[in-house]
Amino acid sequence: MDHLGYLCAAYTIIWVVILGYFIGLSRRERRVWEEIRAVREQLDKKA
Repeated sequence: MDHLGYLCAAYTIIWVVILGYFIGLSRRERRVWEEIRAVREQLDKKA
């Protein structure tokens, strides 16, 4: 039971890293959808 603090710290670090990864993914996804919308608008203007 001496190492319980280290175990909790490790799990906390892992969850923070996973959360950061998903936040980064959502930001990239948002940028992709914005680019898709911009391309669609340009195509509609040409049509």
